[in-house]
Amino acid sequence: MNGAKLDYRHRPAKNIERHIIVDACRAMFDALSISPRDAQYVGMGAYEFIDFQLFHRALGVDRMVSIERKDVTRHKFNRPFATVDILHGQIGDLIRGGKIDLQRPTILWLDYVERLSAKIVADVQDAVRRLSGPSMLIVTVSARNDDKVDGSAERLIDRVGRDWVQIDEGDDEAARGKGLVESQRLALTAAINDSMNERLTSDTTWKQVLNVSYADGVTMQTLAGMVLSADHGDPPADQMFRGRDYFTPGRSPLDLRVPVITSRERAHLDRQLPRHDGPLDAGDTGLDPADLDSYQRVYRWMHLAGLQSAQETTWTE
Repeated sequence: MNGAKLDYRHRPAKNIERHIIVDACRAMFDALSISPRDAQYVGMGAYEFIDFQLFHRALGVDRMVSIERKDVTRHKFNRPFATVDILHGQIGDLIRGGKIDLQRPTILWLDYVERLSAKIVADVQDAVRRLSGPSMLIVTVSARNDDKVDGSAERLIDRVGRDWVQIDEGDDEAARGKGLVESQRLALTAAINDSMNERLTSDTTWKQVLNVSYADGVTMQTLAGMVLSADHGDPPADQMFRGRDYFTPGRSPLDLRVPVITSRERAHLDRQLPRHDGPLDAGDTGLDPADLDSYQRVYRWMHLAGLQSAQETTWTE
């Protein structure tokens, strides 16, 4: 989120996603007996460094690197901790040039605001070739693409590359809406697996952990997974993330929609939770089933993210 003009503290679904990612990293660290102080976080801090504060305060990661494409004067002033290093440049160039040490356990969040492209694919592949296991790779891209011209399969293939996009040129439905989310996930997965196969040793694996879709206005999607080496065996991901209902290793994305509800409606729903055997009862609230389903999915994370509803987005640091 380099040089962002938006205040990313006030994006409810994004805030929830942050906390889910932190918990996923915690689950990986615990399962593999990794100390957060032996790991690092590499991301794009923008001016607020929200992710950096969260990874340090909630997870205990000390070593952090922020990649910024524009002038870094404001970034240096707003740097939240002494252990945050700020590098100026394109993240792909910095990775290829060896400016970022990826030989330790790393949480690498490639957090883009644009749609998937050949350049982003190249960045991801360069990261995969160099990441040591165990690490968590997170890639966020825009999934905004629903118009007849820019939302065509042909344009998607041209933008990302025929080697990665696994749809036919006439399949425009796969280039729009939910179809685009899955097409971009498949393209990223194909590129990641290709780079894994290029590594000098074959003892490193990729395991998808998160497949997330959300919209705080523009539809975004996040794919996250573990890069594991043979030193840590081949632990089943479903065992590592047992009880984590956000664990999404397949094609169906976790939809993080924060419904607009009142405090009274929320209290009515909370009295029914947790529930794992069916939908919530709306009672006399008048809430529609989509809001009930969305709330049931995100309610545990709303307090952590400092949220009451989509209209009450106070961030708690």
